[in-house]
Amino acid sequence: MTFISCKGRKAETGTETVSVTDSVHIDHFDWKVSKYKYVKAYVIPDHLACLCFVDEMRKKEFIARLDSTQNKLLPDKILSEKQIREIETLFTKTSEDDMYGMGADCFNPRHAIVYYDDQHRSTNALLVCFECGRIEAFPDTQENLDLYTENFRSFFEKLGLPVFDNPIEYEAYIDSLKTLKKTKK
Repeated sequence: MTFISCKGRKAETGTETVSVTDSVHIDHFDWKVSKYKYVKAYVIPDHLACLCFVDEMRKKEFIARLDSTQNKLLPDKILSEKQIREIETLFTKTSEDDMYGMGADCFNPRHAIVYYDDQHRSTNALLVCFECGRIEAFPDTQENLDLYTENFRSFFEKLGLPVFDNPIEYEAYIDSLKTLKKTKK
């Protein structure tokens, strides 16, 4: 089995690493969310993560399958109001750490944050791929949300949800959960 990672890294020139952390740049995006009852953060099952999103309908189907999936092996967390308010702060960036990262066409989100209404229907969602550094929103936005990927890394880690930089890390995590599940039987 071959794994290909699409994570961009900072560009290096000879022995010098190109750094732009000295230039402070502030970007902020106000993500409008519909009225919601609760919010969940997910590690996405592999059979869903490999889906490619081409339109709003496919994103909506994908999001609906997060809770109905047969694979309840992976963790999810219902967020507190404090954690939900923290999401708004993640759309502020004060440095351009990943400006020289090499983007990729692939998008295999392994993490999601989904807002649900009182009928348990998804109203808004963020899908995050730390491998290629992309974020996609539902409903779609015209903004480049990829600027904020690294802000979401620490958010998921604080929730106790692991973050993966490549498919090998993800597969190792899945394998460890499967092994743990087998030993508990």
